[in-house]
Amino acid sequence: MNFLVLSTILIEHPCIAGAFTIQDLTKFIDLVSLLKPTLSLLQLPHQLGPPEHHPIHVHDFLKVSLDLDDDLLKLAWLKLCHVAWEEPYSEELVQKLGAKYIQLFLDHGYCQGVDFGPVPGHATSMYCRSCNTRYYANYYVHDNASKRTYYSSLEFEFFHIAQHVFIERRTCELFSTVMVMAWSYRTSATNCARIYNDGLANNILTPSLPAAFSKILVLDVDDVWSALFLYWLLTDCAEQGAMLQLEHNSPSQYTHLLPALQNRNARMVGPGQEEWNHACDLCCWVNTTLDGSQTYIQSVVVDGVTLGHPCCGVHDSGHQTCVSPSHQRLEDYLNKLHKAMFQLKHRLVNLKIIQPDERSETGKIHLPMKRLRLIRMACVMESQTPAIRFHLRGTKWCSDIPNALISDESFTSWCDLA
Repeated sequence: MNFLVLSTILIEHPCIAGAFTIQDLTKFIDLVSLLKPTLSLLQLPHQLGPPEHHPIHVHDFLKVSLDLDDDLLKLAWLKLCHVAWEEPYSEELVQKLGAKYIQLFLDHGYCQGVDFGPVPGHATSMYCRSCNTRYYANYYVHDNASKRTYYSSLEFEFFHIAQHVFIERRTCELFSTVMVMAWSYRTSATNCARIYNDGLANNILTPSLPAAFSKILVLDVDDVWSALFLYWLLTDCAEQGAMLQLEHNSPSQYTHLLPALQNRNARMVGPGQEEWNHACDLCCWVNTTLDGSQTYIQSVVVDGVTLGHPCCGVHDSGHQTCVSPSHQRLEDYLNKLHKAMFQLKHRLVNLKIIQPDERSETGKIHLPMKRLRLIRMACVMESQTPAIRFHLRGTKWCSDIPNALISDESFTSWCDLA
């Protein structure tokens, strides 16, 4: 801090000297020093000094932090920002001042993310004339602007998922968690968007946006899938020690991510699965025969309850069932109304009949298992033939094919794959 220059400014502008204490001057210079990288992104490369006008969110943050009115803060910025800009920026400075002023940023900072909902922002890229590469927030573009290579680090705070859309990392982690952990039915991308828009997003900024702002601050299902696919691909590449490279000019996000998703699916066949060579006493049975030789049986458990409607084992029959009357009765039951469990419970309550207490030992009702824990692999179709084909395609070597496949009542209880 140049005290000679600072004293000259205070003498020339007594209104600043009367409103600022020594502590206020120090705080102003410290906060501008911390905001220097953010403000530098708003300038052209040849502009080395501070911007003449700072963004409105920076103005509001300094106004609240320093307890100043608008006119006085504008004058202080015009006269004092050069003094603060001369302070060298370093990691040591960030650690020192960040610990001191972090509460101000938490209380009055311009929040962006899952806690505040969708908000407008700006994106900046930088171009190197030596290597002809343009650098963006998550990736850089090279090879005559045809290839997009993502940085190997996963420490991104925001993921650039579309041309005008960034999503916070914590939001992707939230969607991944609810899709995996939600009970009964896996949470869909549509419901993820609904959960965020209706339960988490805070639209307090929407009334304050300018009328010319054309972007819709509502998360839709396409944004959810784009964010999750990109987040999962980057996570997978980080685990593999590889770099994600995609075509830069693609007609849609679907065609942009499709080759990388297909490559990952192909790699997951066989040994690509983390537990592909898993064996334990629960899933394998080793038997010693009378002649002393050993045999083993390996089985898998799949669950097709939430994967679609029951269908017949006749491949491509054109209907959910074949001409067999016993099979057609299954389809008739499927189309029957008012058979859901919650409806049956309501009907039972309306009958006003005394029922055993379900919490007592005598009142326990043992229902057949409708959901089985997934041990290995997953069934994507409910008829027997496509399910077997799926498991055969999911293994790379014959020795990895399980001996038996066990399922619920959606189709045959078990089938031999050996």
